[in-house]
Amino acid sequence: MARIRLVMVILVVFACLVACSTSPGLPPSSGGPGDRLPGGSDDGGVSLGSCAALPLPSQMPSFMGPWAVEFESNYRDASAQIERDILADGVITTAEMSEVTSQYTQCLTNLGFTDVHWNFDGSGGLTPPAGIAAGSQALQDAMQPCDCATGWNQLSGMYTFIGQNPDNTDSVLLMVQCLVRVGLQPESYTSQQYLSDLNSGYFETLKGDDYSKYRACNSDPAHAK
Repeated sequence: MARIRLVMVILVVFACLVACSTSPGLPPSSGGPGDRLPGGSDDGGVSLGSCAALPLPSQMPSFMGPWAVEFESNYRDASAQIERDILADGVITTAEMSEVTSQYTQCLTNLGFTDVHWNFDGSGGLTPPAGIAAGSQALQDAMQPCDCATGWNQLSGMYTFIGQNPDNTDSVLLMVQCLVRVGLQPESYTSQQYLSDLNSGYFETLKGDDYSKYRACNSDPAHAK
């Protein structure tokens, strides 16, 4: 059976984030695609269903810092205790990601997936049980119980976005600055022009090195060169 390479669609999430969100930064889990950040496959036509949130504790943690709103929202919507425990202090550490990734991997293995390997940015691969095709809704459905049990997709998305943009700077501005920095757009390029280009599908028409530059910015707008 062929091994399937899966990549969390951070590029898609970031594009919608800057075009669709009313505020910059990672959208809360109640507002993202499929109600959670997707684990995604190379085919984008399937979605993860929502996971039922745990009951809220009698006292909510007090979140501080540039990502406080996102931590509070995702804490409220968390479906797994390990997810809520990790979010509770407003920090997602490498050690915590290692632990939750291990649990997510073991869960998938228990469900019959093999060759399971994940990176903290959401990339990785696995071989699904017989009869489940790459990019199918059946694949997402089969993986969803493990996301609900660990919150891995949401946590890996937050971990990646916070690493890319620790100050939670305006996402549109970050993209504009990056596109200018890599030489894809002139110094006069504006946020309004970027949103217009994004909504028109202009970036998807780019080829070769230009498209590589755009993907680099979309993947890590604060650091791409």
